[in-house]
Amino acid sequence: MAQLQLADIFTFPVVTVTPDRPVHDALSLMRERMISSLVVVDGDRPVGIFTERDAVLLTYRHLNAENILVGEVMSKPPLTALPGVDYHQGYGLITAQQVRHLIIVNQQGELAGIVSEGDFLKHLSTDFLVRFKEVGAVMVENVVTFPGDATVDDAVCLMRRENISCIVVEEQAQPLGIFTERDLVRLAAIPGQTFDIPLVEVMTRPVCRVTVDTALNDAIQEMDTRCIRRLVVVDAKGCIVGLVTRNDIVKQLYNRHVEHLQETLDLRESELTEVRAELKVERELRRTEERLAESQRLTRIGNWELKYETGELWWSDETFNIFEVDPRQFESTYEAFLNELHPDDRHLVNQAYTESVANHTPYDIVHPLHFKDGRVKYVNERCETFYDDAGKPLRSVGTVQDITEREQAQQLLSESQARYQSYFIHANNAILIFDPEGDLILDANPKACELLEYGHDELLHTSVSSFHPDEMEALEVFVKAVFSEGNAVTEELTCLTKSRQRISAIITGAVIPYEGNTAVLAVVQDVSDRVRLEESLAHSELMYRQLFERTGTGMTVVEADGTFSLVNQDFAKLADSVVEDIIGRSYLDFVDEQDRARIKSYHDSRLLGEEAPLSYEFRFSTAAGRTGWTLLNIAFISETGQTLASVIDVTETKQAHERLRLAASVFDNTAEGIVVTDTDGNIIEVNKAFTEIMGYSREEVLGRNPRIWQSGRHDINFYRNMWKALIATGSWRGEIWNRRKDGDVYPGWQNINGVFDEDGKLTQYVSVVSDISQIKQSQEKLDHLAHHDALTGLPNRLLLSERLK
Repeated sequence: MAQLQLADIFTFPVVTVTPDRPVHDALSLMRERMISSLVVVDGDRPVGIFTERDAVLLTYRHLNAENILVGEVMSKPPLTALPGVDYHQGYGLITAQQVRHLIIVNQQGELAGIVSEGDFLKHLSTDFLVRFKEVGAVMVENVVTFPGDATVDDAVCLMRRENISCIVVEEQAQPLGIFTERDLVRLAAIPGQTFDIPLVEVMTRPVCRVTVDTALNDAIQEMDTRCIRRLVVVDAKGCIVGLVTRNDIVKQLYNRHVEHLQETLDLRESELTEVRAELKVERELRRTEERLAESQRLTRIGNWELKYETGELWWSDETFNIFEVDPRQFESTYEAFLNELHPDDRHLVNQAYTESVANHTPYDIVHPLHFKDGRVKYVNERCETFYDDAGKPLRSVGTVQDITEREQAQQLLSESQARYQSYFIHANNAILIFDPEGDLILDANPKACELLEYGHDELLHTSVSSFHPDEMEALEVFVKAVFSEGNAVTEELTCLTKSRQRISAIITGAVIPYEGNTAVLAVVQDVSDRVRLEESLAHSELMYRQLFERTGTGMTVVEADGTFSLVNQDFAKLADSVVEDIIGRSYLDFVDEQDRARIKSYHDSRLLGEEAPLSYEFRFSTAAGRTGWTLLNIAFISETGQTLASVIDVTETKQAHERLRLAASVFDNTAEGIVVTDTDGNIIEVNKAFTEIMGYSREEVLGRNPRIWQSGRHDINFYRNMWKALIATGSWRGEIWNRRKDGDVYPGWQNINGVFDEDGKLTQYVSVVSDISQIKQSQEKLDHLAHHDALTGLPNRLLLSERLK
């Protein structure tokens, strides 16, 4: 038990909340999960703990759980420990701090688990219950009780003042129920709950009881079965005499465990004293044996002796180590030795030893040792047998040496040679081995034969220089560098194949041993594709450069620090400057002060990998102080933050858009009706004033001809003259009578003008019409007043005079 660590007993996963969580939610979560605490975390790090006792304090202060955050009432900082801490030391921590929970964190301070008093109780050995056989030995006798009609508020105040976790509700000295911190959590999680209600309505019942003489083991089992932390202790009459809690039991068991450890340490110290005395006597003898054993260990050589007649076998310690056999489980016989061997090797070893004894020859054999875990050792056994005068064998004395490393090295060498041969044959690059002095090829792999277009036998003893007739000097420098530095790499060379085709190659060379001499191993890498790719890239770069310079649009490259590293002439012209003066300057130097903060935020966001517009307009400020509008389009952003963008002057476009906006505003808000038709007279747009004057909706007239509102008051010659004027002059104006949708005929003043494109071609007609009904009515009234008496309404002299004329 002393070896247990907190990592062996902690609980995970842990139920957590954040500091900004309402207390009401936390209480509801505790009630739902039936747990006594919540760990408060910020990210993965615990910053506090919210327990049932914090709920007591919350109620005691009459705080509203719906308006308080967990971070305001949690216990902080939390008590923490690493998983590797001994669990007794962990319990000492919570005892010293008088808390019931210990939060477990890793080396980075991140939440790993939680340990409660119940976890400590589960893992304490039942050996320590001997001293406390009955409940009476660990119970608390001074039990705090309340009558059933006492209020929850009274109970909370007492629990806070006395720092206790429960109150027993009694009636005539007998337990009626129990009110605990968990009951308070359940109440506090109810919205709007008040605490002036009697305890008898909210207490937990029936209460779990035990007697004073109940076995402590049974009491612990009862608490585990019912998932509770407390038992009320009663006498034979059922009256309250005490209270036993998990905390009381763990505390007593912990103290007893410490005493037990101290007793054990005292006993071990006494035994060590006796052993030291015995060791002192044996020390000198063992020193000699240790020296021999150390010599055998360093050389990995053990020795053995076999009495031939009895078969009795003696092994040194190193022999046991080599065979990995426990001396206490070894019979020390020749048969036991053979049984340690693999069945496939047993007969061979026995035959070699038997023949050496029979033939009076030394015994010398190498054989493997196979172990259950799959490992294999190799040993070299040697011995000499001694005989009596009659030639009868008496005993054999020998050695056994662990030669595993030597055998493994030999195997690795063989494997390395096999791997080299496999690589040599199957390599993707051409490999040649040649004699630098004789300039002759000694060996070549299939890829070299394929590259140079020769058969293997053709290449052997062919001169290396014959493949590089134009670069002998570079080849000589390469060979000298290989021998002086051990390895070297050529610049790009041209190799000549059998078909006289030239290929580009880079040769890497190293000095290797070869058949008792030294040779050069050359790896020939065909870089013809790369050369062609580089030429293609150079061509692409030239095309990019020409496109960059001749695109007709301002082009820029801006580094991550915001400075221009490349601009074209079009941008320099836009900036009223020259290329040389712009390079190295900040892009913000050419942004109007009104937009500078916005444009900088876009640039910074892109560097951080955040979302930002790739196309936007801003006010541009040139070196000459001129301002205007530009459109920036980002074409490419490199991993280093380098940005390629085009910059277009859109000042005139912006102004044109503004004029169009104003025209659209006039079109929509003028009091005159406006009709736009195509060249055939079909209506393509009307404004709001038109719909109000004519009574037609926009949808009703689109695509139709204006003849739908002809009044019938004008003859065909009227309209024929109108069209003649439009065709001749492009415009017409005059008074016209139109018919509304409801049939009402009204007088209007109409202006019709043709719209022409840049080539002078007619594209639309625009008609502006005003309702002059009121003007007409006013004119008629004035005419009537001028020609009639105002009093009698009879015609006057002016009308008579005009009629006579």
